[in-house]
Amino acid sequence: MRIFIFAVLITSSFNAFADTVEVVFFGGHASSPEQMRCWEKGARAESSRQHDYNFRGVAYPAGAHYSRQAALSGSRAEVQRLVNEINANPNKRYVIAGHSSGAAISNQVASLVKNPRQIDLINLDGFAPSRELQDRVGSSKCWYAVNPGSGGTSLNAGSMRGCRNSAKVTSATCRTSMCLHFAMVNSGAPATLSNYRKDGYNSCRTNLEWLRDLENTSAAAPRRSTGPRASSVR
Repeated sequence: MRIFIFAVLITSSFNAFADTVEVVFFGGHASSPEQMRCWEKGARAESSRQHDYNFRGVAYPAGAHYSRQAALSGSRAEVQRLVNEINANPNKRYVIAGHSSGAAISNQVASLVKNPRQIDLINLDGFAPSRELQDRVGSSKCWYAVNPGSGGTSLNAGSMRGCRNSAKVTSATCRTSMCLHFAMVNSGAPATLSNYRKDGYNSCRTNLEWLRDLENTSAAAPRRSTGPRASSVR
């Protein structure tokens, strides 16, 4: 009996590990490896289910312009590595999120994998995925931010609202569109944020509202064995 129970525990642990969801976050224009490590640290601290997820932040291609073409040109190798990884793990679920110009890269990954249904595609105030891609992936949602008091919106709120599924983050403290642009990825974004290269990821207070929403609305949430394009993107 003891041997049987031990075997069951081993099997359960293995299945729980296999069901870990990969959350890959592509940072926006000029995001650095150090800032992505900051984002990962904040994500692990913010998630109440951190053992269900493997958080990975990917910096923007060094020196690349914020245009869609530049984002894709500078990220070819990184995109191909991730596409190969996903294709090699057909039973694993991936949440692919892109902020700002990084959304061009996350969209590209989702468009190239063999089975887009493996992917939950999250767009955080960036280049909106095509309608075709939104329909092909497991789920897709576009996020923007608003200040309910001032009526201010994040940089690409208009194009995000044009997605089939969209949602908003609210911030009563942000006083600039750039702050709102970063509020959905960093709750610690300064209220008067303008220099996003330097201060966009201040405090490492990663905002995972979009992931909690996915947990509540999508079958892609971790399964334990025991139970129109953006017009101004930065």
